Amino acid sequence: MMEIEVKTDPRVMRTRKLIVDAFETLLRSHDFKSTSIKDITDAATVNRATFYAHFADKHDLLDAVLTEYLLQNVQSSLQCHARLNEDSVAKVFLAIATFQKELSITCKKSYESIRPVVEDKIKGAMKTVFRHLIAEQYPETEKEAAESWSFILSWELYGACLDWQVNSSLTAEDYIEKAIPFLTKGMAALER
Repeated sequence: MMEIEVKTDPRVMRTRKLIVDAFETLLRSHDFKSTSIKDITDAATVNRATFYAHFADKHDLLDAVLTEYLLQNVQSSLQCHARLNEDSVAKVFLAIATFQKELSITCKKSYESIRPVVEDKIKGAMKTVFRHLIAEQYPETEKEAAESWSFILSWELYGACLDWQVNSSLTAEDYIEKAIPFLTKGMAALER
């Protein structure tokens, strides 16, 4: 069966980028909760119908923006790592810590209102990455065990990022160096 390549119209991509850029600009100066679709469409210079052709609502837009950035950050941090080990866990931690820190600075007014969505996205992105690495590295591991470990590791890493951001005076690099033995202790169970 022949696979058909679907090309996206450059105008559609430009319009989507206008909406995303306008939204990101608004998040820097406005609270997410009080930002309306009208605010976004006015800033993007598009009409409501155009907005809704791309996104279901502002939550869908936020989800798309976070997913794109997270996947870029996490995937680029793991490009040279095909194994789940202390180094790859540290790289993911640093990518997530950097992302969260930048987001909390750039979106000061919105950060608290979008934090729950950010948390879910970060943990979900990490779980997906870890599940893939575990499946590749430990193919004999039961699916349920791989799911559990990827879930636990993603929550541990997110908690470490949050602790670093809120409570630590260390650099992210120094923090993860001290925390990594505790975060990766469970990986030994996979190697049995």
